[in-house]
Amino acid sequence: MENHNEKCALKDDLSKVPESYSTIRFIMDFHRGRVNFTRLGDDLHTLLLATSKEQIGNDSLPLLEEAPKKYSFDFQVSVDHDDEEGLYNLFFHNCYGYESVSAFNLTVHIEEKNGENYLSAGEMPLPYLYGTFSALSFCLAMVWIVVLRRHRESVFKIHYLMLGLLFAKTLSMMFHAVGCGCLR
Repeated sequence: MENHNEKCALKDDLSKVPESYSTIRFIMDFHRGRVNFTRLGDDLHTLLLATSKEQIGNDSLPLLEEAPKKYSFDFQVSVDHDDEEGLYNLFFHNCYGYESVSAFNLTVHIEEKNGENYLSAGEMPLPYLYGTFSALSFCLAMVWIVVLRRHRESVFKIHYLMLGLLFAKTLSMMFHAVGCGCLR
């Protein structure tokens, strides 16, 4: 996205946004207590956009005033179909009194879940992969022990050191499998 130093980015014409961008633009309306939004992009028409408390109306969310000049709103984007998967970005533009400086504090809580676990789609097979390679490494270490026992006369200390390395790698992969499995 290009740098918007000379004017407020939210006042740009939406028709000038490249077609490759999919955009949901939120504009806070403090007078009406609503957050108005517009969607741009064909792939956003099916995204479920809802607050945790209520389903949103056609084009706005409730803007809650928690204290004087302290506002909040929440929303949830749920990607339920394979064709909605992709990279999503969140940009914040503070355009209140654009010529003058206005203070703000933005707190964002993002929870990414893939089904009932927190692994991304690319990380889903990792616990099984690490577990399989850990078991395979352990079996190879056992075979290496048998080979070292049978050929005692020609075994050097480096061979035992390599056996220790193989056991360390086996433990490392096992702990990676357990770690990834806990994120599920």
